[in-house]
Amino acid sequence: IPPCFSHFSGRYVLEALFDYLIEIEGTYNTTWSDPTFWAEFESHYGYVHHPSMLYFAEGLTKYANGAPVWLRREVL
Repeated sequence: IPPCFSHFSGRYVLEALFDYLIEIEGTYNTTWSDPTFWAEFESHYGYVHHPSMLYFAEGLTKYANGAPVWLRREVL
């Protein structure tokens, strides 16, 4: 994170939080280049990027005075 403001970027952090921001930045940079992290991250691809069924919630639709309510299940 650049330490000074430019046209539309930079940072303003309270002094009490500055050390934590530096720690987060270091962890982010380390993790971003860690192939083990990316292997674990990509192992979850089987659970995402698939269609989810929508269910018409008849009871909630009645409760909402006829406004159609649809629910999407988010289960693994």
